[in-house]
Amino acid sequence: MERLAIVLVLAALAGSANAAPEAHAGTYSVSTCADAEGKPLSAGDWSPSTAGTQALTTTTCGANVTGATAGNLQAITGGGPNNPATGNAAWNIQAAGGTKITGLSVWWTNTASAQAPGRIQIFAGPTSLYARDAGAFGNVATPLADGNRQTFTGFSQDSAALVAWCTATCTRPDRAISAYFNAYRIQLTIADDVAPAGEASGTTDGMFVTGTLALQARATDAGGGVRDVQLLVDGRVVDAKQATGSCGDISPSTGDERDYALMRPCTPQLPEASAAPASFTVTPAMLATAGLHTIAIVAHDAAGNSGTLLSHTVFVAPAFLDGPPPASRFDPARNLFFNPDADVATPPRPNGLGAGPAKVGLAFVARRVVRSNGRLRVRTRFTRRRLVGYNTTSRMRGRLTTLTGQPIIGARVHRAVSVASGPWRLMAKPLITSKTGRVSVKLAARSPSRRVQLVYFPTTSSNDSFRSPARLLRVRAPVSLSLARRSVPRGGRVNLTARLRAGIRPGATVIGALQLRQAGNWRTIRQLRFTPRSRGRARTALRLSTPATYRLRVRVSAQPGLRYTTGSSRPRALRVR
Repeated sequence: MERLAIVLVLAALAGSANAAPEAHAGTYSVSTCADAEGKPLSAGDWSPSTAGTQALTTTTCGANVTGATAGNLQAITGGGPNNPATGNAAWNIQAAGGTKITGLSVWWTNTASAQAPGRIQIFAGPTSLYARDAGAFGNVATPLADGNRQTFTGFSQDSAALVAWCTATCTRPDRAISAYFNAYRIQLTIADDVAPAGEASGTTDGMFVTGTLALQARATDAGGGVRDVQLLVDGRVVDAKQATGSCGDISPSTGDERDYALMRPCTPQLPEASAAPASFTVTPAMLATAGLHTIAIVAHDAAGNSGTLLSHTVFVAPAFLDGPPPASRFDPARNLFFNPDADVATPPRPNGLGAGPAKVGLAFVARRVVRSNGRLRVRTRFTRRRLVGYNTTSRMRGRLTTLTGQPIIGARVHRAVSVASGPWRLMAKPLITSKTGRVSVKLAARSPSRRVQLVYFPTTSSNDSFRSPARLLRVRAPVSLSLARRSVPRGGRVNLTARLRAGIRPGATVIGALQLRQAGNWRTIRQLRFTPRSRGRARTALRLSTPATYRLRVRVSAQPGLRYTTGSSRPRALRVR
């Protein structure tokens, strides 16, 4: 059976701790001054530096300098009397720990020198990526146009710099400025090859889910920081905790969700060290099917690297998803019996030797004594229906086999009873199958008419069952009749009391018939009413004017207010003199 195979899979699961983070490199972008749409941004982590007494470094990043053009990182180095010949102005940026700068794109204008020899230069670490010496005023296109874009790749450094500096004669009194460097937009590519790590708790490998699960997690990252921590069920994200602040995408319309304003955009720990761990809840609705499920908590960093903090396989017993059983252990809306032996907290146990899909047979045992060859013998037959009196016990016999006909031995089989076509009720006390797969049980006397069937649950983890056909046991209504006198003169009055001993439904009225036998037939002469309030008694009186011996009885037919089938009292004789 499939669920039994699942148990074997569970037994092989290792009780491992949290899984190690995946180690694969990711990248993210850091934009400064303007985003991809030209909207102003701050200078971010770029910092100015100068050398020389008259070296100038200013910024208008985030402001407008020419019409609607965004501001820029502006480095100006200049001359004047007594200035050092090697004065320079620069903007520097440092990679966050655990990351490297691997790409740089810069949009600039007015990048050439004027009035005195100067140079503008771009560095990645100690490596010069670009240099331009004195000449004209430089590019004349719109500052953010593609013609003003310069892109560099193929390196891996801890820092980058934009430098404007004097190449000579900064001291000439007729030369005030040596070089400009106006960067209107800068985008860095940052490589981060360290996945986030951390810890999580709340599940164990192979555990059995018996209710809502509460999990906790905290993630750390040495590179760009932790962007989110996600809860996954069977690979599907069902909840997530997101970092706030600078960890958000600065240009959502571009489709690049990893474009930030800072070199370390996200928090190094999520939640923050001063806060409680992140809490997650796995509800039964998230585990909508029975069997094995994988619950994982995964953290992502700013570059998109993922680290698995927890990954466990859990087992959901089918019976757990069916909810708590009603008192009758039967849900008519789902036609579902609830297993009295259900256990959702431990590995499933098979019910009987050879447990699995089964065939369940059931029949009533009818015995009668017959004379054969001058001897009395008991003849036994098996029947699907049986009619018995109120005081009569009856027996039923069942057999449990596999689909191939092999007996299932030592299995617990439960009886289900439906009184007078009412709802089913599962009896808690089981029957145990013999070496031939058989069970036998005596049905009590003085019980209403009822349908019976046998119900077999192959495992303790499931409410899935195999059932016998329903068999109908009809029980005659327990009716009696008594006469105040058995002999009366002609025209005399006699009082009669009829009694229905059991079976009237609460609040119902049962109609009976007082019958007189004439010419070999029973004729109804009066209706009687039985109610719970009268304790099932009905009284009446007769006057008969013709002398004779009369036979009387009370008959109650099957009806909705009665939990028995048709029954009649014993005939009573009344002599009229």
